[in-house]
Amino acid sequence: MPIEPDQSLFVTHAKLPEGIEGITPADSLAVPAEAGNAKLPGDPSEAFADPQANAGNSISTATGSEADYESRGRQAKGQVNLIDVPSVNQQDYTSCGEAAFVMGWNYHHPDWVLDVGSVEATGLQLGVYFSALLPGAHNYLGTSPSGMEAVGDYYSDEYGLPEPTAGNIDLEKGEAYARLEARGLLFDQLLAGNPVIIEVTDILGSPSKTVNDSHYVIVTGMNFDTGRVTYNDPYIDLSMAGKVSGDSRLAEWSDLWASWSNNRDINPGEGGHPGRGWYMIVP
Repeated sequence: MPIEPDQSLFVTHAKLPEGIEGITPADSLAVPAEAGNAKLPGDPSEAFADPQANAGNSISTATGSEADYESRGRQAKGQVNLIDVPSVNQQDYTSCGEAAFVMGWNYHHPDWVLDVGSVEATGLQLGVYFSALLPGAHNYLGTSPSGMEAVGDYYSDEYGLPEPTAGNIDLEKGEAYARLEARGLLFDQLLAGNPVIIEVTDILGSPSKTVNDSHYVIVTGMNFDTGRVTYNDPYIDLSMAGKVSGDSRLAEWSDLWASWSNNRDINPGEGGHPGRGWYMIVP
């Protein structure tokens, strides 16, 4: 279950670059070459440089193969927190995906701010967002993983940007491998300055057997030593028993992973549960 923020997780003894909080031990990984001018400190009192210092909050080109992420996950240490990712409230019970997308988009593009209502309208126009008033096939509500990618592709095309990076953690290779791949993905993307949208269960850490038990949040940081994950949850002003939300929520990695890898979302008209292990990085 989500837990209350523990301020001891956040570094206070060093002045950190605007928008990023984090200290990584000297014996940790080298930063991916794609992360621009980001670097890991050689001295624990030295904060790494802001990977977005020369380009606002524009997305880095940090990428990695499944095997690369698994390897990085084995070695990831320290913590990274993207402290300027905005908190955006979903407007109704079905628009968590649109709100999570807006958080990622507005973080990277403060001069091209979107609002949840316009993104919902876009989803309706594309036929990928289904509200309670206009449910999809078999009463599907919300936006599926493929629908999220369609929304991302639309706005990328509108603004002349690369398409979002999206995919699934490989759950077919077993639990241990998948967990390491997921850790490596978060480490590389967060270090590159990219918050990561993931699909979890409605109540974090408590997967259920409900067919459409799913919810989108955006991961903004992780302490890879203690296993605490920071995320923004768009479910802020609505009321549902058992849910807590808002910006800078903290969860144990084990709870977040249980929800990330076990949600039961679908792509309407397709088999399986493609929401399991799904992620997207907004350009």
